[in-house]
Amino acid sequence: MPKIEHAKTKAHDVLRDLKYFHEGDPALEKCIDHLLTMTYQTKGGVHILLHGQTGTGKEKLARAAHTWMSEQQMGKFIPLNCAAINKDTAVATFFGANKGAYTGCNMDMIGIFGQAVGPSDTVFLDEIHQLPESVRASLLRVLGEGKFLPMGARSELNFKGNVIAASSSNLWNKTKSGEFPHDLYYRLNTGGEVRVPSLKERTAEYRSTLIDFGCKNWGIEPFSLDDRLKEQLLDMTALALPGNIRELESMIKQLSNYARFNNGIATPEHLTEILSNKAADDEGTTVERPSRRK
Repeated sequence: MPKIEHAKTKAHDVLRDLKYFHEGDPALEKCIDHLLTMTYQTKGGVHILLHGQTGTGKEKLARAAHTWMSEQQMGKFIPLNCAAINKDTAVATFFGANKGAYTGCNMDMIGIFGQAVGPSDTVFLDEIHQLPESVRASLLRVLGEGKFLPMGARSELNFKGNVIAASSSNLWNKTKSGEFPHDLYYRLNTGGEVRVPSLKERTAEYRSTLIDFGCKNWGIEPFSLDDRLKEQLLDMTALALPGNIRELESMIKQLSNYARFNNGIATPEHLTEILSNKAADDEGTTVERPSRRK
């Protein structure tokens, strides 16, 4: 098997291990092939930008690309959600800090870029559009020069790894409107930009197979769907699920629990109850759950 085909096979195996069903849809397969082609036989210093709606599987795709890039040495994959960072300690989270660099820093701290020590390591920055302003200039230097300065340190450290950033918002639109820096946008996608298609953009055949895959792999145990429920889920994925695959996975996991008490079969009534409880949670009210028959 040619080396590139072996690498592709390995990356696809990672997606299967992550229970990310990715085969059978032309748009998704094109997206994956584009991503893997851009990262094949790299020697570190690759910057890739992924964008797509929430729940489309951007982190899992990033993990697959990382596996491909670090095929020979299996470097570290270091994820960070930029939306969940404490702004007061953001600089230390990214670049580290020496003991005493700020109030409450009682020991040396290694940031995510300090953890990525070699060309086979990958830093994954999710929700990059919510990157704190306090780290933007330093991140720009890391991407451009491969150097960063921990808080309280006197000398810079080198960064030789890869960076994959992801955004659920259109980063180019935010750049044009001035919400995100132009220079940082261009540095983040020097290796290329990949758009991950939403669930409703994928073929009906793919979505049908995805639902079957989920019933076998995502729940407490494998279960079946009433034919009416299968059609209902297909209709929902064709219109719009704000959370895409993540939202579908959540529903299937809940349906699997109902199916356990109904001879292994989930019905439209079960989905109605799930959606009613979700609506009640959104409104801050409580819905009494009907008893389940064993």
